[in-house]
Amino acid sequence: MFFEKHHPLIIAIMGGAVFWYFGSPLPPKDAFASMMSASAGASAILVGFLSAAKAVLISSSKSPSFEALKDSGYSGELFNFIKSSIEWSIGFAVLCIVLMFINPAERHVIVAASLEINNPFMIVWVCSGIIVIAKFLRVTRIIFSILKQL
Repeated sequence: MFFEKHHPLIIAIMGGAVFWYFGSPLPPKDAFASMMSASAGASAILVGFLSAAKAVLISSSKSPSFEALKDSGYSGELFNFIKSSIEWSIGFAVLCIVLMFINPAERHVIVAASLEINNPFMIVWVCSGIIVIAKFLRVTRIIFSILKQL
């Protein structure tokens, strides 16, 4: 269960490290706002899907497979996964909107413990995006395995 709970964060840290290793490149200036806008829109779509999936699960709460999930004690965990995925998706959309106000033509650097981190906001964006996708895929995989048993 440890891996199931924490793999989105682990994957995001690895993805952020790879992005940092390759110099945290920025998209071209004219594409930056469009990329942030598209990311925020995609995140909003994920929130809608996750909310609908939660509604489907709640409506099937009397099914034998959901009863088995409740009896095993994992129904609360599943709803926590859905809640976390929705929260991260909303947070990612907000982050994208905030990043639209960043000037990608300026060089942004943080120096910490002799490490020079270029464009730290893009590393946060990459890590957050990976977490959102990993959490969404986790919930989708679990929901479809439940729906197969209905």
